[in-house]
Amino acid sequence: MAATFGDDANVERWRSVWQNARGVLACDDDGLDRAVRDELALLQYAELRRQIPFLYTAVTVISIAAGVGAVGDFPFFLQVVAPACVITLCLYRLFVWMRRPARSDDPEGARRHLRGTVLAAVGLCGLAALWSVTAYFETNIAYRAFVSVFTLLSTFAVAYCLSAFKKAALYALIVGTVPITVLLLMSGDRLFTAMGVCALVLELLQVRLLSDRHRQAITTLELQLRMRQLADTDGLTGLANRRAFIATSEAQMSDRMPFSLALLDLDGFKQVNDRLGHMAGDALLCSVANRLTLVCGTHALVARLGGDEFALLFLAGTDESLVRHLAREAIAAVAEPHALEAGTVALTASLGLSQFPVDGGDATTLLAAADRALYAAKNGGRATMRVSAEDLATIRAA
Repeated sequence: MAATFGDDANVERWRSVWQNARGVLACDDDGLDRAVRDELALLQYAELRRQIPFLYTAVTVISIAAGVGAVGDFPFFLQVVAPACVITLCLYRLFVWMRRPARSDDPEGARRHLRGTVLAAVGLCGLAALWSVTAYFETNIAYRAFVSVFTLLSTFAVAYCLSAFKKAALYALIVGTVPITVLLLMSGDRLFTAMGVCALVLELLQVRLLSDRHRQAITTLELQLRMRQLADTDGLTGLANRRAFIATSEAQMSDRMPFSLALLDLDGFKQVNDRLGHMAGDALLCSVANRLTLVCGTHALVARLGGDEFALLFLAGTDESLVRHLAREAIAAVAEPHALEAGTVALTASLGLSQFPVDGGDATTLLAAADRALYAAKNGGRATMRVSAEDLATIRAA
């Protein structure tokens, strides 16, 4: 029996076609990771800022050519007024964009400018579509091809220059080309119908190219973000590594607000490694990392600098009494027995604190000061904290 549209196989086939079409036309990036969305917005802004002069120059030249080509054969509105409106809009938008910086560091600001670009692109192509539809009915059949070519050229130029921003390019393509393409396909004239078919094919190719470029941009940004995460993350514990810790410290120094930095070293870790093996040692490091993260919460960045050495970067402006309290809590948390597969392990930790800007004005100097305080803590009996500042007081872990 012949298959019908209602058959399950056909329903699934049409559903698959519809899902593919939705994927090609989709412009919403809300499903992306926030970091990827932010990077995408900044990338789109930078690319649009680079392409804007070419975009508005191309549309202005095409509009002037259309006006000159229409001299004597088109109504005054189509010959002068409509091209003048398009040129004025182009010059205004060019002026607006040229006053903006070449790059933006503010994702929300970039998205605001991108939304404005969508409206401008739709308005520009809407004017072109209005000109083409009016001219199509106001002129004789000999000039309809002329109207169609100029409209399609201007819209394709807009879509090409906006190709980094799929939403604006796609909306411009739909608004600018669909009306004249429908008129060509419904003209009843063989030549015009053939032109309409060619225009439709080009539009579909443009949509596909826009979708592919958008997808490639997202894939590249996700890969770059993943590579940055790997470069900034300790492979064993998942904490920030030395590179990320130093970069974050230096970034926090730019605010010139006081903050504290701590180095924490496990007492007797080598003996645990030698007695239970490296796998147990790795498990112990992960256990310590989890406890330090729980203790510090949102007050500090926890990092593993290497071996059994951890670091804490407290937020600028954190009260000194809270810093010392969290440092004691970190020492106490490490001292609690660790239940590992190889057995229960008990060990202690020593900690050295340094303060910005008292102990140094850069990350290397601060780390060196914290390291000296850590060394003093180990020499002072271990399981203690030393502060590398004016008082250099020794505080026993509670």
